[in-house]
Amino acid sequence: MRKNTYDFSGQGTYTNIKESLDIRDSDILIARTTRIIPQKRQDRDIHLIHKLNTLFAQNGSGRKVYLAVAGDPDEHPAYFEVLNRLARELQVEPFIKFIGSLSHDYMPSKEKSMTIEDLYYSCDLVSFLTSWGYDSYGNPVGEAISSQRCYITTRYEYYLEVYGQYGFEAPIMQISPEQDGLPDDAFIDDVYQLLNNKTLMGEVAHRNFSIGQRVLSNNVMSMLDLSS
Repeated sequence: MRKNTYDFSGQGTYTNIKESLDIRDSDILIARTTRIIPQKRQDRDIHLIHKLNTLFAQNGSGRKVYLAVAGDPDEHPAYFEVLNRLARELQVEPFIKFIGSLSHDYMPSKEKSMTIEDLYYSCDLVSFLTSWGYDSYGNPVGEAISSQRCYITTRYEYYLEVYGQYGFEAPIMQISPEQDGLPDDAFIDDVYQLLNNKTLMGEVAHRNFSIGQRVLSNNVMSMLDLSS
């Protein structure tokens, strides 16, 4: 099993990709880096984007909320079509950006291309609204923490064991084997309130980063006998 470690050095040089995605600096970008398969439940993110944009508009804000999904759209074409159809039905197509699979910046590349680190650097929030039965660590949560970005997640089966027990702060969508559906209004409001409090977002990201430096180590992660 590959040990999961995260870079807390803050030494990387990254590129803001908002402009290349036609997103204004003043708008909000939520990053989702995961495989595009039913188990990952990107439909939750699309519903969230719809609800958040509605809330911003209702409250007189000109800010828009975008979702960038980094994953291979060809892995599960039927599910990819389900997500696109949902975006059309909810009329949020312009706000959903499927940007394909991205590599980490430490992976060899023949040319300079967009990386996962660039996306995290550019985003305001990292999403991991996976299903209850997700059977691994949830690396995007650790990557968000080490990138000093706030995150949102579900309370998937292993969340408490891997992250929750250490005191990381985040809006958490409560799910269970029996209740594994769409985000409820309480969770959506938690996310909305966080996005509207830049000072709090900075404080939460800093506190999470400090905890992560202590506990998201090689030794801690390797003790968990979960498939990577």
